[in-house]
Amino acid sequence: MKNTRKKIKLSIFLYILILFLSIKNASSSEKIDLSHVTPSWATVTAGNILCQPVRNSFGFVAIEEGKMICAFNQEGTVLWERGLPARPKPLISVGPSDMLFVISRDGDLNMLNPGGLLLWTAKTGFTVTEEALPGRDGRIYVRGASDIACYGIKGVRRWKITVANQNTSLPITELNEGSLLVFLNKMTKDGKSLAVTISPFGQISEEFAFAGKVVQAAQCTDGTLVAFSDGSAGVCSENKDGPFSRWASDGCDLSLSSPTKIVTNGFSSHTAALLTGNPMELVFIDTRTGSELSSVQTTYSPNSLVYAGKVGQGLVLSDGKSAACYKLSSDDEDSLSWSLSFDSRKKWTYMFPTDGGFIGLCTRNWVIEGYRVKQVLSAQNYSSFVPKKNRPYTTFYESTDLVSSNITGPALNSSLIEEMYKSFSLGDFYLEESNWVPLLNNEMNAMNLEWMQDAVNGEVDQPYFRTHLDYTESILKLTAACGTAAYQPYYASLMRRVTDPAMLVKIVRNAGQVAYDPQEEMLLCMEIIAKKNSGKNGSEAVLKAVCDATFEICKFMGRPAFFAKGKETLAMLLSPQYNIQIRNYARKTLERFIEIEF
Repeated sequence: MKNTRKKIKLSIFLYILILFLSIKNASSSEKIDLSHVTPSWATVTAGNILCQPVRNSFGFVAIEEGKMICAFNQEGTVLWERGLPARPKPLISVGPSDMLFVISRDGDLNMLNPGGLLLWTAKTGFTVTEEALPGRDGRIYVRGASDIACYGIKGVRRWKITVANQNTSLPITELNEGSLLVFLNKMTKDGKSLAVTISPFGQISEEFAFAGKVVQAAQCTDGTLVAFSDGSAGVCSENKDGPFSRWASDGCDLSLSSPTKIVTNGFSSHTAALLTGNPMELVFIDTRTGSELSSVQTTYSPNSLVYAGKVGQGLVLSDGKSAACYKLSSDDEDSLSWSLSFDSRKKWTYMFPTDGGFIGLCTRNWVIEGYRVKQVLSAQNYSSFVPKKNRPYTTFYESTDLVSSNITGPALNSSLIEEMYKSFSLGDFYLEESNWVPLLNNEMNAMNLEWMQDAVNGEVDQPYFRTHLDYTESILKLTAACGTAAYQPYYASLMRRVTDPAMLVKIVRNAGQVAYDPQEEMLLCMEIIAKKNSGKNGSEAVLKAVCDATFEICKFMGRPAFFAKGKETLAMLLSPQYNIQIRNYARKTLERFIEIEF
C-alpha cells in the first residue's frame, strides 16, 4: 500500500515537472491562430456588451443591452446581472472599494455597490459626456460640455460650476494633490494647449499653458501624464503653489517620436508606458522622473490600436486583427509573452485579456468567449488590478487650531452646526467645506483622545466631550452626513473604547449612517461590541443598534466578505447568552440580507 502511494506521488510529481518544462521551453514567439482554436469557455449574457469591460478586483464589469449591467470573473463566470430603472449609457467607472458609477439617460449618475445593488441616483441636470471620475475621499466628479459637478458618497451634490469652452476630447483628470485638470479648446497664439484646475471644493484657477499641443492625457500617481502632437510627453503635477511641470521628455533621456500614446491602465504606482513611433516602441517609464525603465520594439502602429492595457504577463496590444503581450523587462531574450491572430470570420466588439492567461471576446450574439493563450502557474485568484485608495485633500484645507475644551467652550456654535448639517443634507456648499473639514477633524481627534487617555491613565479630569453629550452627538451627526471617507477610523476607535451604553448607541447608529466602510474597520467593531454586551449586563439598545448598523454597512459595501462577517456577527446574537428580544431582532435582521446579496 505504501509503495502504491509512493508511485502515485512520483507520477504526479513527474507530470507537473513535465508540464512546467513544456510551458517554460515553449516558444512564446509562435503566434496562435484563433481560427483553429476552440474557446476554452463561453458565457451567455442577457444582451450584447455595449462598452469596453472595465476591471475591478474580482474581474470585469460592463454595460449590456436592455438596461442591464453585468459582472463576470476572469474565467467568464457571470457573478451578477442587474437592471437599472433607466437605460444606461456606455459610461461606467470603478472607484475605491469596487464601487461602480454608471451614467444613465443623458445625465443621471448612478452609484452601485460591487454586488450591483443600486444605492442612489442623482440627476445632474446636464448631458454627461464621459465616465464619472471617482475622487480620492469618496466624492465623484461628472462632466458635460460646459458643466462640472461634484457629488458625495451618498449622492448629495457638493457643487456645480460652469467651465466654458472645454476640450471634451481630453478627459478630466485628478492631479497628485487632488485638483481637477480641465483642458480648454482655446490655445495660445503659438499653438500651445490651455487648461485650468478646479479644487475639490469647486474653485477655478487662472488659465495656464502647456509646452505644446496636448493630444492625450491620463491620470497617474504623480499627476497627469500628457502626450503632445510632436511626440514628446511629460507629467503635470501640483503643489501648494499650483500646477507645474514635473518633467518633460525633452529634458530626459527619453527618445520619443510622433505619434506617442500613453497607457496607465493596469500599472502600479509611479509606472506607465509610452507607445511611440511607427513602427511602435514600448517605453516603460518611472512617472516621478520620466526615466526609462525598459523598452521593447513592436510591429504595431499607435494609431491602429483598438486595445492597450497591462495584465500579469505584460502589456497587451491589439489592432483588431492580431494581439500580442510584451514583457515589461528588457532582460528577457524573447520580448513576447504570447501573440495571436483573430479569426476574421468571427465578429466581436470588445476584447479583454486576463491575468489567468485568457483573451475574452465580446461577440455580437450575446456570448463572451474565452481563449487560452498562456498557461499561467500563478494562483487562480491572482489579480494585477490596482485599486484606488481613499485619502484626504489636505492641501486645500484651511488649517485651524480651534477645538472644543472646558476653557474655550465649543468650537462650533449651534447656528454653525445647523448650517453645516443643512448643507450636508441639501448640498451645494462649495468652498465652505474647506473651512468646515478642519473643524470636524479637530473635534473627532479630540473626542478620540479623551477616551484614549481614559484607557491609558484610568481617569480624565472633566473631559469636554464626555460631559457635553448633546454637543458630542451633534459632531457625530455632522461627520456621518458629510459624505466622505474621512471619519471611519475615528468611529472604529471610539467603538473600541467607549463603554457607556448611551454614548455607544449614538456612535453605532451614526456609524450605520456613514455605512461606507472601505477598510472594514467599523464592521469589525460590531462583533467586539456584541461580545462585550453579552449576558445580563448587556445593553439591549446597543445590541439593536449593532444589528441595524451591521446591515447598513453590508448593504452599502456589497461585498461577499462583508456579508460573511456581518452574518457571523448577527448569528452570534442568536446564542442563549442574549435575551429573547435581541435574538428575535438579530433573526429579523438576518432575513433582510436575502434582499441585498447576489
